Amino acid sequence: MQYINIDNIEIDIEALRSIDHTCQPGLCKKDQCCCSRYEICIDPDELQKIISYMPEASEYAPDLKEGSGYANIFTETEDDLLTIDMDDQDFCCFTYSGGKNEFFCSLHTIALNSGLPPIEVKPRSCVTWPLAITDEKPVLLSITEDAFEFPCNSPRSDNSSIHPNIEAIICDVFGEKFLEKIKTIS
Repeated sequence: MQYINIDNIEIDIEALRSIDHTCQPGLCKKDQCCCSRYEICIDPDELQKIISYMPEASEYAPDLKEGSGYANIFTETEDDLLTIDMDDQDFCCFTYSGGKNEFFCSLHTIALNSGLPPIEVKPRSCVTWPLAITDEKPVLLSITEDAFEFPCNSPRSDNSSIHPNIEAIICDVFGEKFLEKIKTIS
């Protein structure tokens, strides 16, 4: 496997070209929901952003409320990050049921209803999905190993370019200049 290095990030261009991705809230089922499969790590800056949306999020996910305030759903990790707790059904605490075994993210719903890009409301690790970004050096940008187990992802029949929704994620997370560098070599 050959990687392309851009700004000290190793990029698995073949993997990025291999996937069609369209996040469609409502397709998520218990066993096919990214909200129930991954530990969600956030940094202190993201914590402040997320806390600011707790009142709206609790309208969808009422377990976020605790008395006249909000539940502490954040756990500190050893590396100065925080994780978002899971509920008793192993879903992120921001998840709510839409009935018929459908599950939604309250933060994503807020973004959609407010016309905001999801990255302004949701944790970076959630917005980045189905991309995988390693913590080790060198940083590797690829796709999540189990991405094709979810209804919003499928193998790309035309892998000569990167799917527009994957490009949008890259642009949101890394910026337009970074995406343009990838597009010039892909």
